[in-house]
Amino acid sequence: MRPKTPLTQVGTQAESCSLDLRLHILGQLPFFTDIPKQELLRISANFIERGFSPSQAIYREGSQAERLFVLADGKVKLLKFGANNREVLLGILKPGEFFGNFTYISGDTYQETAIALTQVCTLSISNEDFRAIVDRTPEFAIRSMQIMAARLNASTQKVLQLGSMSVEQRLAFTLLDLDKKLGLERAGVRVIDVPLTQEELASMTATTPESVSRWMSQMRKLGVIKSGRKWVSLLKPGYLQELLNPPA
Repeated sequence: MRPKTPLTQVGTQAESCSLDLRLHILGQLPFFTDIPKQELLRISANFIERGFSPSQAIYREGSQAERLFVLADGKVKLLKFGANNREVLLGILKPGEFFGNFTYISGDTYQETAIALTQVCTLSISNEDFRAIVDRTPEFAIRSMQIMAARLNASTQKVLQLGSMSVEQRLAFTLLDLDKKLGLERAGVRVIDVPLTQEELASMTATTPESVSRWMSQMRKLGVIKSGRKWVSLLKPGYLQELLNPPA
């Protein structure tokens, strides 16, 4: 019998959120931290709300990049299509993270596709409105450039780090990284609280679904993980950490 999923099943059904939630989500963005509430209220008025169903595209790679999005509720995956139209999963987002595009270049396009993994509610702002906010305050302009530069650097460093690892280490690193970001404690066990297939895990680690299946089967036999359809629990995260840093 297939184990029952331990994932959170409840997601947002609404396409709107309360003013308090809007202010909380926007106030967490690195662009808008430490600004007065009245200014945040004015900024909030420029964001529109929209709901998305599981598997629905929020935007697609190559389409005109017109908006910057903030995830208010749910989970979103970002992906690209590589050689032979192979899907490459770039990452999974949780509430409070921003995605999409902020650009001064007219006609720029999205560099990835964003897909709702669960019921999702987003806040989004047009590039024109966001530029107006940034341009009227020099501090915002400097902060925005710093945030974008740091984001690009972190992405580059992660690619370089993964590129130096074995397949087993890449899988261990990715599960630990997902657990750090999306893990919950359930009955004394760490659960990565997002629907995740072996195919998606393979695309995140530049390996094959067959290799993922073999490795996960081995980890289950060793009692390191427990998994079912689209979910993974970490029973011995320390073992995975040792794979990344084997004893000398």
